[in-house]
Amino acid sequence: MCSTSMKSILTILLFSILFTANAQQETFFNQFWNNQTYYNPAFAGLEHKMQAGAMYRNQWDPVNGAPIDIHAFYNMRLKDHWGAGINAQYGSIGFNDQVNISIPASYQLHLNERNILAFGAALGFNHLTTTGNFIPPETWNDPHLPTQGSQQHLSGHAGVAYDNSWITGSVSVRSVPIAQLGGGFGYQPVAHLYGMLRFKLNVARPTNTKLFLEANFGTDLVLPALQTNARFLFNNKLSVFGGIDWTNGVLLGGGYDLYRKFRLNYSLTMIRNNLSQVTNFTHEFAFVCTLGLNE
Repeated sequence: MCSTSMKSILTILLFSILFTANAQQETFFNQFWNNQTYYNPAFAGLEHKMQAGAMYRNQWDPVNGAPIDIHAFYNMRLKDHWGAGINAQYGSIGFNDQVNISIPASYQLHLNERNILAFGAALGFNHLTTTGNFIPPETWNDPHLPTQGSQQHLSGHAGVAYDNSWITGSVSVRSVPIAQLGGGFGYQPVAHLYGMLRFKLNVARPTNTKLFLEANFGTDLVLPALQTNARFLFNNKLSVFGGIDWTNGVLLGGGYDLYRKFRLNYSLTMIRNNLSQVTNFTHEFAFVCTLGLNE
């Protein structure tokens, strides 16, 4: 059990993570490949004819007030190289709860039979609620902390992605402020930049084993986040992956694809930063249903 002083330290740490220049950092999912449209709307309909699913992330378990995220998504390929979808996310951390909804749309430009360049844009809605119940009494009057209330914003997202049979790369910007719809306690969203690079290799053709070498980067221009990993897929069914979340620690995980359509993944991040004194793990679950482009 954490001491009172340790709880106060963690409270201050959570505040510093959440409200750098009065703006909240976005969730950095470890299993980012399960839904790329969260980071970049250009992926809507790019890699799948249809993709739907949900992800659950329990970060810094069992710290009181630590981040918990639930994310549901759907996207599909439309006719004439267009794609569209929807992302819905609920997140809770400390005194803060928020709901994010975005509507991505994309256009895939086929350079030739193998190479595709996709462009995407999305409109996002953010509803943030904060309560003073989590804040210790000695900080209630701190002018640097947000007061109790709610606030709503519209934001924009845009990105570009390139894909062929052996490499996928993308760059995007998320949460560009458009308008404040209501409320007001000093919170302002800020733009986040993302980049992803994936190499796709066939390493054992008789067993149909594929290797994906991946890197995912994000920043709000204050704090960076980076994940690198290797992911094996055996016979298009069993997956095993491992890597490094450079902000938190070592990542291990695996899953199974049933009928090449239903995927269940689990990952565990072993915390190796300053929070390791009070937490050991971050958990992530994903359930995804997909249809291939040729189905």
